[in-house]
Amino acid sequence: LYVRASADTAYLDAVGGRVTAIQSKLSALKASGTDVTALDSALSDLQAKVTDAQGHLTGFAAALLSPQPTSAAQVATATATLKAVHTDVAAIRQDVKSLRQARRSVKNKVAAAG
Repeated sequence: LYVRASADTAYLDAVGGRVTAIQSKLSALKASGTDVTALDSALSDLQAKVTDAQGHLTGFAAALLSPQPTSAAQVATATATLKAVHTDVAAIRQDVKSLRQARRSVKNKVAAAG
């Protein structure tokens, strides 16, 4: 459970780090007069999912690695938490894919018009 949580945390950190780059690209497109409303909405949705998943993982490792014996209830709670994070991560991956496709589409339209 700990290893999976660590992998999810690393992925969420990587996606969070890319958000700034995506925002700057959207700003550049917006400045060129391109309608990026759908992309802004998708990015906001992505950020909300990242925040939600990170919230689930807050304190997860410390609780799981506490020196007290782990009960079946603690393991069940940890498993449920990771399932919720997995759902968020799957949705985040789909959002990233959609953002990439939408950005390519917008770039192609701009290139065709220019």
